[in-house]
Amino acid sequence: MRQNDIPNNMVVGNGFGSQALTSTGTGSAIDFQGCDPEVTAIINVGTATGTTPTLTLTLTECDTSNGTFTAIGDFAPAAVTAAGVQVTRSLRRTKRYVQPVATIAGTSPSFTFGVTLLCDKKSFGANITSN
Repeated sequence: MRQNDIPNNMVVGNGFGSQALTSTGTGSAIDFQGCDPEVTAIINVGTATGTTPTLTLTLTECDTSNGTFTAIGDFAPAAVTAAGVQVTRSLRRTKRYVQPVATIAGTSPSFTFGVTLLCDKKSFGANITSN
């Protein structure tokens, strides 16, 4: 397996595809079965409008895709107040599914953003070959 073979070495999922939100929303649950416990979240904000708009992203986890999700303890929520921002956070999950929750606040707030979650598959580190 090659190090740059992302489809075979990682699980990558869109927690939120690029979209506009004007109120709190819950993204897609990503299945990280067979992955290391460390997950990276990448938040890309395109536009932010309104008076003092704030987008706070938290990550939740659950053993099932449709169960009760709870906040991941070691994830520092990412708060964004401007357009053109990218925030990257890493965390350690303990459950199979991870789901982002975006809390939107302010006066007439709107954010266009996306959230990508990624994690190494458990076998990745043991099978790296160099060129």
